[in-house]
Amino acid sequence: MKRGLNNQVKSGIFHYNFFLKNRKGQIWIETVIYTLIIMVLIGVVLSYANPKIESFRDKISIERTMNFLMALDNTMNDIQNVPGNKRVIDFTLSDGEIRIDGIENRIIFEIQSRYQYSEEGETFTENGFSINTESQGKYKKVNISKTYQYNLTYAGSDQLKTISKASTPYKISISNNGFSGNVTIMDISIN
Repeated sequence: MKRGLNNQVKSGIFHYNFFLKNRKGQIWIETVIYTLIIMVLIGVVLSYANPKIESFRDKISIERTMNFLMALDNTMNDIQNVPGNKRVIDFTLSDGEIRIDGIENRIIFEIQSRYQYSEEGETFTENGFSINTESQGKYKKVNISKTYQYNLTYAGSDQLKTISKASTPYKISISNNGFSGNVTIMDISIN
């Protein structure tokens, strides 16, 4: 009888130890599965949210640049009648590029964006600036430009200057360099 009881106790301890070892393995498997499920869910959320975040970032960049272009325009209007007057504007261009076209007397801002700033294929005017958005696959090409009645120059000559995105602010100087006939010469340069 002792022998049978002893075998049952040993058998019970064996089953108990075997169950604990299997239980520990099961806990690790469950942990790995739950971790994988959480990682997949995070990936799904990011795949949906990341384009929205980029679109919002592009919207802010376009609006900030539009505000700069309007400030530049207002500054030129303020100094147009006073030859020799000069103003400096600080500006950080976080995306896209600005072209100062002294040949065509235009300022152009262009950006590849996920944000649709205006109706595609339609050109409309806001504060004297022509705004056009074109589709290019999953991105949009936003073009904001204005042609001036001034003789725009860059660093004293009629040339094309491209300002690219940078993490440090630009110091942009606008100066009234007098008249050429009846046209005011507005010089833009980067300090």
